Amino acid sequence: MSPRFEFDPSTVVASIEVFPKQEYEFQVGEPKAFKRTAAEGTDKEHDSYGVRFPLVIKMPDAYSNKRTVFSIYLQSEGAQAMGKQFMMAVMGFGKSAEQEKKYDAEVRGKDWGLDFETGAVGDAWREHTGKRVIGGLDITKNNRTGDPMQQFSSWRPITSGPINQ
Repeated sequence: MSPRFEFDPSTVVASIEVFPKQEYEFQVGEPKAFKRTAAEGTDKEHDSYGVRFPLVIKMPDAYSNKRTVFSIYLQSEGAQAMGKQFMMAVMGFGKSAEQEKKYDAEVRGKDWGLDFETGAVGDAWREHTGKRVIGGLDITKNNRTGDPMQQFSSWRPITSGPINQ
């Protein structure tokens, strides 16, 4: 006889919460590689791929331990640059050209590999796990549905001072 399993869907979060516009302190979770192909006939027929980082809010306290996700897209130079800003901030680097040169020297030659079949990432991506970062969030509208959608507007290292509450 197999044991009975009771599922309570009211205890599971299925929606993606949209947080108010402000700065948040996040703790970065374990990254995972992703790849998806746009549906044929859409206006954007291309693969999108990159790395997703789960984020847990640590401050402000009203949102403490709530979760979201940040995706770094790698299919274009512009997308890569936005992702690099996140990675630099997580690793404690500012946005200046001097800081970027220091960051580049530190990360050059590391294992940045991605396995899209398993979701595995190289060691360099996993160095972000457990670190904290300040992220500025905003709200925009989803251009397909019109629903409110979270927009990540800025990143800065945790060492650059307290967040605005």
